[in-house]
Amino acid sequence: MKTQQGHRYCSGIYARLFVGTSCRQPSPLRITRLAPRSSRRTFAANSLIKWSLSAFYWPHAALGFKLRVITFPFAGMSALSVLIREVLISLAFHTEISLTHFCSRGCDSGVVIRRGASAHAGRSLLDSFRLQGLVSTLKECVHDDDFRELKRIRTMHANSFLRLYTLLFLRRVSMPSQTPAGALVRLYAEDEAPWNWPAWQELTNVHHGLFPPDDENLPEGWTRQNANDVLSYFNAYMRFDREEDRVQFAEERMGNSQYPGRDFFKKWVKDKWKKWGIHNIIVEALQEAGIHPATILRGSPGIPWPCANDYVASVLDSLGLTLFGDEAFPSGGAVLFGEPRTVVKILVQHSWSAICGQVYTSRRSASKHEETARHAWNSLEVGPVTKELVRSAITAIARWKRAALLTSTMDVINEAEDMLEELQGVMRELGRSKALANGLHQLASREDVSDLLEIYNAYFDETNEEDAIVVPVALSTAKSLDDMEGDFGMELEQDLDAAQLGSRLGLLQNRVSLFNQYRHRSGVTPWENQGEFSFPGEDLPSHLDHLKLHWHQLAGVHSIFRSLFSKESNPAHPPGILIADSVGLGKTAQAITFIAQLIALTHCQKENIRLPPIIEELPYLRDMKTVPRHPHLILCPGTLIAQWVSELKTLFIYRTVDIFVYDGQSSGKDFWSPTGPLYSSNHDPENRIIVASHSAVFNDFRKTHQPLKTISKYGSQPWTIPDAKNAKSLNNTIFDQSFLTVVVDEAHQMRNPGAKHVATLRLLEQSVIRLIMTATPLLTGPRDIACMGRLVGIHHFYLPQSIEEEKEDRSTLNKFKRNNDEEGLAAERLKIIIRHQDHCIGHFLRRTTSSIDFNHKPLIDIPPYREIIILVRLTGRELEIIGLRAEAAKADLLSMDDARIHTKTFYLEYRITVTFARREGDTGPLPVFKTLEEWYPEKSTKMDACGRITAHYLLDDRVPDVICEDGEIMFPDVPQEFKDHPLQTRRIIIYSEFPSMTPLLQNVLSLYGVESLAISGKNSLRERDDCVKHLYDDSHPARVLIFSSVGSAGLNLAIADVVILFDQPWSSQDEYQIIGRAHRQPQRKEVKVIYLHAMDSADPLIWQMARGKSAMFDAFVNKQNGEGELNHVSSDIQ
Repeated sequence: MKTQQGHRYCSGIYARLFVGTSCRQPSPLRITRLAPRSSRRTFAANSLIKWSLSAFYWPHAALGFKLRVITFPFAGMSALSVLIREVLISLAFHTEISLTHFCSRGCDSGVVIRRGASAHAGRSLLDSFRLQGLVSTLKECVHDDDFRELKRIRTMHANSFLRLYTLLFLRRVSMPSQTPAGALVRLYAEDEAPWNWPAWQELTNVHHGLFPPDDENLPEGWTRQNANDVLSYFNAYMRFDREEDRVQFAEERMGNSQYPGRDFFKKWVKDKWKKWGIHNIIVEALQEAGIHPATILRGSPGIPWPCANDYVASVLDSLGLTLFGDEAFPSGGAVLFGEPRTVVKILVQHSWSAICGQVYTSRRSASKHEETARHAWNSLEVGPVTKELVRSAITAIARWKRAALLTSTMDVINEAEDMLEELQGVMRELGRSKALANGLHQLASREDVSDLLEIYNAYFDETNEEDAIVVPVALSTAKSLDDMEGDFGMELEQDLDAAQLGSRLGLLQNRVSLFNQYRHRSGVTPWENQGEFSFPGEDLPSHLDHLKLHWHQLAGVHSIFRSLFSKESNPAHPPGILIADSVGLGKTAQAITFIAQLIALTHCQKENIRLPPIIEELPYLRDMKTVPRHPHLILCPGTLIAQWVSELKTLFIYRTVDIFVYDGQSSGKDFWSPTGPLYSSNHDPENRIIVASHSAVFNDFRKTHQPLKTISKYGSQPWTIPDAKNAKSLNNTIFDQSFLTVVVDEAHQMRNPGAKHVATLRLLEQSVIRLIMTATPLLTGPRDIACMGRLVGIHHFYLPQSIEEEKEDRSTLNKFKRNNDEEGLAAERLKIIIRHQDHCIGHFLRRTTSSIDFNHKPLIDIPPYREIIILVRLTGRELEIIGLRAEAAKADLLSMDDARIHTKTFYLEYRITVTFARREGDTGPLPVFKTLEEWYPEKSTKMDACGRITAHYLLDDRVPDVICEDGEIMFPDVPQEFKDHPLQTRRIIIYSEFPSMTPLLQNVLSLYGVESLAISGKNSLRERDDCVKHLYDDSHPARVLIFSSVGSAGLNLAIADVVILFDQPWSSQDEYQIIGRAHRQPQRKEVKVIYLHAMDSADPLIWQMARGKSAMFDAFVNKQNGEGELNHVSSDIQ
């Protein structure tokens, strides 16, 4: 060493250091290499080996620090020991780092810390900083205790002749920083995984591997040259023997021209990562396990950042199953081993680090959000209160609240919540509708209950000779698929007409005792406006239709009763049925009709009235001859609550039942308490119906029960329900109630073993009857059938035998996959599906739109609709603004742990920006455009396309369809004959997700000469009815109706034959409901369904998500399992 004044400066030190597994008691240090960087002379290592790692302990000392910014001077080797000690204590679990000290002369000496010399740590080079600005930097970034300690160290060495300024900020990221691309390369070395695994193929949409022989099967965006470059890079990676060298090679900085495939693969994975949704899957797993960093921070406010290694092991096995499928478990065991486990851990680490960055961003912006929120709040006090001002205040305060959840005390959070609650009240006072009001004032009065008894008496006192004739029916003795023909669940009903079915159900003239006689075309119900259903004379007004059940709905209700009731007492009889009818066959009406008949049955039993013939034949509900008297619960996604409530009010006579909504917005303790609305009802328990949201139940389950133990594969029993947190945690909650019927709508959302599945099982334990409803019960494989079978209550799927069968099935399927035996694989899968079918027989109801009735006629006798997909290319201005708003949405997504962030409301601002791009902060009223010239510079591409398409289809009913090529809409020429003699009877309905955008959309339509009507939740029932009447009125100039999901439930718009989905709904259920406004009886035209999607936005992705996967389900419900079907399964099931 040499110094300016005869002393020697350290010209360079290279040391590789290892740290053990404990964050509190660091393991002894091992030095693997130590030599001067430039002079290559031996350095005295003994003094370093003697370091006492226990001499220092940071308040932050825990697994998972990322090295950044702390500067302090030190004297000689003792001070260097201080520095290295702190580095070591700051390291992550099993992390290797490199420290390279570069020293020059004088006070400009510095340290560069190089991380990532091992397989677990990246090679990111962190900057060195000078002493200037240290104090402010530390105050901004370091915990107070650490800052004080660093000042003490600095003071202690202030007079040192050697000053080495090192910026070392301890930022807890907990994990090594190997990238997802690097992780996928290391897994590829394991037999080309995971690109040949079906689960990963489904997630990434790469179904033929990375290097297929045919160019047309290459991954999207790849050329053959790209594939060759990437393969060359992979081969070079695998030529390294040491893991450390492989990682160093994979994580090399981009720009090395020797291996262009490395840069291409890194960029490709990075660009596709969001589209693949891997991060969202990981975040959801962390949430379900209760270990999302934000959850931990709120539970332990004293720690600056939770150490991931303390938590993530509990989700690795289940995530391995979700991401990689059974193929990652070749032994058929329950635990993820080897490289797949390492790779899953790296991917989790990547997401954990991303969340960390966003949380710190949120923390830094918290004060700004608070200032903005308070300014918006104060602005309401100085001038007239308008909706725009209130909306701006709500947005600002909501952002403050989100940031406060991570940074502030409960007092601050409560203050923000109080502000939001008060503002929502102001919005209601300003005219905002309360679509789901469910206060005590809506409950039936004692007079209403008396009226109900009169309805019963009048109904059951009627005599009708024809109705009294009961057709005896031989009950089915089918034991397996081979014994049955036709649709599942219709073995007996397929030979009965509507009159026979109604008679066996105890219906008089096929009329349900508690149901209304008429249905309003605009969706108005007697609960809102009884005057609309009163009319003089016998002629039915044009706005009313007779309310009657279709044959297939009567047959479905009969099948449900036949499945649940039995001849003999049998406590083990399965308590439920899986209703898997195709979308559009009226599962909702069937479930409500069944509930209504249960209510009528309890009345008959109580009053000793003759029971329906089917109950006389099958008198036992398991081991009970008398139906228990409890309320009914309907569990559905929050987006479907309004639809369920509307259908309940459409069918049930006014106040013959009390309807409650439990969506988690109000306190559960208040709702379920003895003094709450449910127990304030004057009705008998069976005349009370609660509609609850999935999220409310799942959140309540997390609050009231112990964390769910990891369910990896089926290593632990997936039906095991954790204990309540304490003896009182269930009091006055939904899990402290008893229900006669629990209807689970969209049950496929609970198909995976985990928290949602177990929470639903826990709730179903409180029910007597289970109606499990979904149009897609099988999405990913035979395992889904087992999960749905448990929801139904089929005993076999609760047996250890079923777990052993699953393990054997996985092992068998893996053999076929390893041998590339596609035909054998398809045959084995079909065999497994058929075995599951046999367990479900008698408790499975499935019809499709192609099914036939007892007369061999289609169940739905209307022409099929035709889909037209329009992909428009956004302008540069729109893409720029959307990109900025997407980043803001991403920040919220990463930093929040509330499960509700994954619903469509989370992306509200982003999706509205796709509709009409406005920069953040532009919260004023929407502009009004008077001419197309004013519109073009600021236009929304989607709105403009919607206006042009609408105008085209209104020219004449016979115009050719529009087409789209490479983002451009092509309008076919309209024949002169159509122009000379136009036929203009067409009506068009446009679905818009966001009512706030409707005025602008109407403005744009008017620029293209199109008059329009609009319906949203803000319209009164009278206004909504008037709009529908105007649409049907040939003399009215408007032939276009814009509507949103709120306020549109129950609308019959069959006069329209063009449906434009201006915004893409999130689920296939929502989508069909929108299309079903026009594609319904008495439609006689071909309905055109036009999807309007923006390229490079979330629209196409959401559309794909809504579609889901159906090939396996088609196999499951197909009874003709011959050779032809085997070929179908072989080609479709991957």
